[in-house]
Amino acid sequence: MNDDAVLLRRYVEEGSENAFSELVGRYVNLVYAGALRRTQGDPHHAAEVAQQVFTTLARHARRLVDHPALGAWLHTATRNAAINLMKSEQRRRQRETVAVEDPTRAAESDPEWDQLRPVLDDAIDQLPEHDRAAIVLRFLEQRDYRQVGAVLRVSEDAARMRAERALEKLRRILSRRGVTSTAAALGLLLQRQVITAAPAGLAASVSTAALAGAATGSGGLLTAFLMNKLTTSALVATATAGLTGLTWNAVAHIPSSHEIAALRAEHAQLLAATAPGADPAAAAAIASSFAQQAEAIARVMQKRQARSRSLASTAPAHEVSGGATGPQATSSSGHRNRGQATPLDASLTFAWAADAGEIEPLAKLILFEDPGRAAALEVLAGMPDSIRAQYPTPEELYAFFLAAETQLGPPPAADVLERMVPVEVEPGLVKLRAPGDNHPGFWGFRQTAEGWKVVIVPQLVPIIARSVMSKDFFAQLNEPKP
Repeated sequence: MNDDAVLLRRYVEEGSENAFSELVGRYVNLVYAGALRRTQGDPHHAAEVAQQVFTTLARHARRLVDHPALGAWLHTATRNAAINLMKSEQRRRQRETVAVEDPTRAAESDPEWDQLRPVLDDAIDQLPEHDRAAIVLRFLEQRDYRQVGAVLRVSEDAARMRAERALEKLRRILSRRGVTSTAAALGLLLQRQVITAAPAGLAASVSTAALAGAATGSGGLLTAFLMNKLTTSALVATATAGLTGLTWNAVAHIPSSHEIAALRAEHAQLLAATAPGADPAAAAAIASSFAQQAEAIARVMQKRQARSRSLASTAPAHEVSGGATGPQATSSSGHRNRGQATPLDASLTFAWAADAGEIEPLAKLILFEDPGRAAALEVLAGMPDSIRAQYPTPEELYAFFLAAETQLGPPPAADVLERMVPVEVEPGLVKLRAPGDNHPGFWGFRQTAEGWKVVIVPQLVPIIARSVMSKDFFAQLNEPKP
């Protein structure tokens, strides 16, 4: 059994996070470099593809335990994830592509590599599987022939012959694309240029996010929030910078050693409850506890909404900024409904609705960015029946989550938000920044036919859900606030 198989088996059978993280560390440069070539050199897209690839690896780890060449499988998974991402980007943006400097280029341009790079991966994809494995192992992973032979279970000489034959096939495919070279020259070029190091910290962040994403996709929210609620500093800093407690605080939460110990205890509890031959009553007890937590939070939010409505203004109906009309309830932080006519109005209305626990208007402000709504539907499907009945759409469920989060950290005062400056980060997408601050805030606002809405990016979908449904959340929600 090769080392990759040992690590995968440890992850599958023992739930070893360290084993999975070691695998990610081995292959993150390979995946990132391939993603970079397939996304026209965009480092942000390449990082997103890498996360998707390792999430897929985590989800399918059981059937990949005996795969003879994991690198070749990851190369194909990178292709699929990159194609899906670029199609999604093209549909979403529908705008002129902005040229991005290619980070894969050397300081001095290499004309041969410039010609090869755009067609290399597509040519590798056309090879038979055994030839593709040899190319990936020898040239993309840059292993020596002894290591290639060990993975493919052949001798060193046989590995050399297989790699040379595969390289000749690749050369012929490339020649039809106008890339002419000898096999020897092609091999040297690949070894010199093909690997690009992933950014520092990417391995840690994609490992954590992949484990969390795998749980969300395969076992419903119950499994996700207990088994892989890995709120490490790497994940939070990467995916929720500028957020939290989650909604309003300026600094991302980094868990204490006590919290990490509690998470590991939850992890062990679920592993025991869901292990083969485990008592079904154990899993049922966990599910029951989960349902009680969700229902208790919902009751707290209903009381919050009732208190806010009791403070409704007695002034006559009037028109307010943003086009909203009628008597305006005022939240405990002094916010009022400002409509959605501008990004600033949407921000102020978001603050009012979240603080007052007004789920319906808050839901109308939420816009999931592809493929976030599909992920949110999975989260909704994992909620107790009573919660699904009360919040039947992903927008309403996430309005509930965000309103609950806001109770732990009320929004800034209206006069603070009103001084925010809108910054267009791309056509139709605006973020707000404080005066004198060069960096816009986290939340984006996109213009729609119904007005400006708050964008929830796909990476936040599982994080928001797990934040609210953690065991600690309800206790914090009920603690008296200073």
